[in-house]
Amino acid sequence: MLKTCLLIVGSVMASIEVSLAAGFVETFDTNPAQNRWQSFGNSNLFVWNSSEKYLNVTWDSSNSNSYFYKPLGTMLTRQHRFGFSFDLYLTNIAAGTTPDKPYAFEFAIGLINFTNATSSNFIRGTGSNSPNIVEFDYFPDAGFGATISPTIISASNEWATSFNFPLELNPNVLFRVNIDFDPDIGKLSTTITSNGAPFASIDDVVLGTDFSDFFVDTLAICSYTDAGQDPMWSGSITAKGFVDNISFYYTPSVTPQLSISKGSNNKWEITFESQSSWKYSLERSDDLINWSVVIPSTPGNDGTMTFYSQVDESEHTYFRVKAEKP
Repeated sequence: MLKTCLLIVGSVMASIEVSLAAGFVETFDTNPAQNRWQSFGNSNLFVWNSSEKYLNVTWDSSNSNSYFYKPLGTMLTRQHRFGFSFDLYLTNIAAGTTPDKPYAFEFAIGLINFTNATSSNFIRGTGSNSPNIVEFDYFPDAGFGATISPTIISASNEWATSFNFPLELNPNVLFRVNIDFDPDIGKLSTTITSNGAPFASIDDVVLGTDFSDFFVDTLAICSYTDAGQDPMWSGSITAKGFVDNISFYYTPSVTPQLSISKGSNNKWEITFESQSSWKYSLERSDDLINWSVVIPSTPGNDGTMTFYSQVDESEHTYFRVKAEKP
């Protein structure tokens, strides 16, 4: 599906066409390494089950930060519409499994900034050292009630979250989790089914107008370290299960702005803002029916791009810039 923005200058018209959706689906029917999935940290926590066609996962907070992840191919912010979903099946889960850390700690699946999340000073448990996150968090019961907590953390460690308890993700149940972010109202919504039936209502996470921004570029199954917490309230977790049928989508929030002018070199100059994860081409027509390629597909540069086309004596000249996801 394409979205088109038109710009007319005199008898010259230019348009830009943008693919409205991009993303991926992972069913684990084949080795996920062939689909750009990778491990960081303790790779033994993430094992592809080739016979059952899902990913066996161990969340163990006694380890260093560990991720099973796939790059999104773009950087998402609060200006983008996006979402992700996954199947989750737990076989066992326990809190307080690290000595002297008896309270609850989370396991997580969601979107991270890979550079931030793999740095040595990224510590999820401190509350102030884990920027750029949009994720689904679950805390098993450690005396205060099991809690589901979708969370957004900005680049400057501002928090937006909802605490839904007591809501327990019981073992031996197949859960389907869906997360969607609406940039128009800054809302992160979560829906969950349990063995195909509605599970429970999850409170939305709504960003205030003063909430700055987040920058995420990777989808990850996250086993965070329990290091660095306040000793008075330190928690820990060990959980085992599998994850399957992961999907991710996003749509550009706005159509790139386009301008056209006649340069001093007797050429039309078509200028627009580009993204490095997209490719752009320029086409020209005299009748809006037959189009010829002027500039072939060219990678964006995360900045302003200008395409040039020779001025001629045509009564009407039409240009279109095509933006396509590789």
